[in-house]
Amino acid sequence: MIKVSVVIPVFNGAETLGGCLAKLQTVDTSEIQIIIVDDGSTDASFKIASEFARDFENVVLKKIGKNKGVGNARNVGIELSIGTYIYFLDCDDTFSGDILGGLDAAWGDEADLILTPIQKSSSEKINQLFLDYLRQSVKKEREDLLSAVPQFEAWPVECWGFFIRREFLIHNKIRFEPIRISEDMVFITSVFVQIQTYAIVREPVYIHNRRPGSLGKTFSQHEIESWFLAFTRIAMFAKHYSLKSFEGGILANRLIYALAYVLIAYTHIDFTSKKKFLQQIVDDGSIVFLARLTRLEFNENIDPDEVIATLLAGSLVSIEKTIGAIGLGQKYLYCYERLSLGVFSSLAALNFTIDGIIDDNVELLIPNQVIGVYPVSPTILRGKLPTDSIVIVCHDQQKVFLSKMEYFKRDRESSLRVVHLTTKEFVGEILTQVLFK
Repeated sequence: MIKVSVVIPVFNGAETLGGCLAKLQTVDTSEIQIIIVDDGSTDASFKIASEFARDFENVVLKKIGKNKGVGNARNVGIELSIGTYIYFLDCDDTFSGDILGGLDAAWGDEADLILTPIQKSSSEKINQLFLDYLRQSVKKEREDLLSAVPQFEAWPVECWGFFIRREFLIHNKIRFEPIRISEDMVFITSVFVQIQTYAIVREPVYIHNRRPGSLGKTFSQHEIESWFLAFTRIAMFAKHYSLKSFEGGILANRLIYALAYVLIAYTHIDFTSKKKFLQQIVDDGSIVFLARLTRLEFNENIDPDEVIATLLAGSLVSIEKTIGAIGLGQKYLYCYERLSLGVFSSLAALNFTIDGIIDDNVELLIPNQVIGVYPVSPTILRGKLPTDSIVIVCHDQQKVFLSKMEYFKRDRESSLRVVHLTTKEFVGEILTQVLFK
């Protein structure tokens, strides 16, 4: 009996695939199916996967001639799977613990979703408090899970770290959307709003080897299209739920997140890409509900540029409300990947001066020519910030904000202030409830 199908999408992952598969070499594959989907790699990925497949049973190797994206590769893996559960594993990640032993306690229930701890590289388990809270629930009802997500701001945007019952995916026709960015978020949103039962196990621990992105790279037409597709797909779910329902709370959270990144991307793509995007939302009819969000009266001649401009104006007003009352003092922006680039642009539009950038990955994330201010590591600034400084932390998770606040205020007088800025401020006062039934 195959208990778990491990689906590993690969695209030019020769440098990391070997390490990922090395962990699976220690697993008894008699009860595990390993599915490796090569998504049109041009490096040695397929060779490495083929050598692994020769030495172990229950290994399925599928090569796709042309790269179609990780979502498509995972869909292929779902179709090839025969296990009771599906476990998505990226080729540059790994796991610790026993991938089967940890399931024994939850196996009899055949829950739709089994949650496991998630760890980013050498950091602590990022969802530990969330899982500890859920373990206190005796009945393990889905409402416990859905209500806990916004409470702990522990919402996952990736599909890894879960065992998902294969028949649940098949029955509900849940697949990855044909988009290359944020396809995880749409998929896992669909999973969460439709599950009926869940369980929690302590092993395996999914280890995500986080690689720094590049804040300095230019946003593209492709990116804004992907984020907007994610927004529209989740909006389709919203039509079936009340905003006040458990599902509605989660969907509203994801709608805000996706729309925030649409607005960020729009402010950074070039003029031609903007025009293409505006034409796209007219052609596919998305302009209708975007106009509703802005309270603009819709008519067939409505200007899409006016709709986006109204959304952006609302975003600036909302951000200004957050930062407008913080007062005098040196102001530092604590960066967190793409969100921070959008924050910086918005603050610049408000003529809000930033005295410094604080970044955990100084050299890797923010080129000086993009921001105009040299980024500084928090370890350098700790204990050296003037007591009247303001640190603006750009991160959606409350836990991260509180930890940064404690870090920067340690050994300093209480006059040093830390302000929290999230994607909710980006979206502004839009009426997400108009998207719900």
